[in-house]
Amino acid sequence: MIPIIINAGGYGNRLRPITTIIPKPLIPIINETFLERQLDKFYRQGFKKFYIITYYLSTMIESYIRTLNHPYDIEFIKEKTPLGTVGGISLLPEDINQFILINCDTIIDSNYTDIINKHNNSRSSLTIVTTTEKTELNYGILDINDFGHITKLTEKPSYLHTINTGMYVFSKTAKDLIEPDTFTNINHLIDKLLFMDKTILSYNVQPSSVIDIGTLGSYKKYIKTLNLDTPLDYTQ
Repeated sequence: MIPIIINAGGYGNRLRPITTIIPKPLIPIINETFLERQLDKFYRQGFKKFYIITYYLSTMIESYIRTLNHPYDIEFIKEKTPLGTVGGISLLPEDINQFILINCDTIIDSNYTDIINKHNNSRSSLTIVTTTEKTELNYGILDINDFGHITKLTEKPSYLHTINTGMYVFSKTAKDLIEPDTFTNINHLIDKLLFMDKTILSYNVQPSSVIDIGTLGSYKKYIKTLNLDTPLDYTQ
C-alpha cells in the first residue's frame, strides 16, 4: 500500500477560537480526535504507513499521538516555515513517488484502492477527489443586453459545482514539481501541470461521502449528525 500524507500544518483560522489552543487535527469528536478518526479510516482499508506534516502547535500534535496505543506506522515531518497546502511534500523522503495526500480536516468515505487504481489506469500525474455542491442565490438574476435592457429574470437560481475535497493521489511527476522549502498551494501545482499538458483526473464521490470540519459551521454540522452537543461551549 502507498503511504498516506496528512497535511496538519495549518493554523486553522476558520476554526477559531477553538484553534487558538487546540490544533485542528486534535479537535475532539466524542472520545477521540478527528485525526484518530482519519487514521482509522485508512487503516481499516489496509493503509498502515503515515506521514503527518506539522507546523502550528506541532509539539502538541506529536506528543498526543505518541501517548496513544495505536497500530499505525507514523512519521512526523515538521515545516520550518508554513509551506502551504502542498509545499510540505518537498520534505518527504526521496524514494516516495506515489502517495495519497489529504487535509487534516477531511475524511472521505470511499474505496481508496479504487481511487488509486483509477489514478494509475488513467496515467494521471494527479488525481483530485471531487464532489458536487449546490449553491443557491437569494436574489433574482437579471440578463441585460448591450442597450441596458433586461432580457430575462431568473428567480433565486441554484447551481451545481464540482469542488475539491482536499484529497489527492500524487504521482512522481506532480511531486517533482514542488520546489524544496517553497510555499506552494494546490492551485500553483495544478497550474504547472496544466501548462505542461499533464493529465489531472477527477474522482467524484457523493457529497454524503465527505466529512469536513474545516470551519466552525461544518464542525457543528458534523457534531449534529452524531447526535451530540458541541464539545467546546465557546463555539456557540
